[in-house]
Amino acid sequence: MNVNLLLLLGWCITHHKIVTLVQWNELQGAIEQSDENLKAHRHRRQKEKQKTQFDSARYQLLKDQELVLERRQQADMLEQFSQQVHLCIEPDQVNGSIPAFVHSYNLRGKPDALALMAEVINSL
Repeated sequence: MNVNLLLLLGWCITHHKIVTLVQWNELQGAIEQSDENLKAHRHRRQKEKQKTQFDSARYQLLKDQELVLERRQQADMLEQFSQQVHLCIEPDQVNGSIPAFVHSYNLRGKPDALALMAEVINSL
């Protein structure tokens, strides 16, 4: 589950916008490459932190680079999102974005992932 897409889900809930399953899949596709790049970069940063000869300047550089990669991913996500048409719902209606998100990540029957998702959404 991508945290940027999870935060977007929270925004959609707050702003009563619906993202369909097809749209979630398009959003995932738009950030697929940047997600792989981020995972590889995080792995390098974590390995750097575990080195016996810890280099704090190098580690800070890796953290700064990771933030740049995060911003790029967010820009890719928002570019795709802005090209989509999203329906609005009334505040008292159930937002269909939630089950679509769950389905897009195949989270059904995964209580840890669902709990994390609920925690993030409830904190907004």
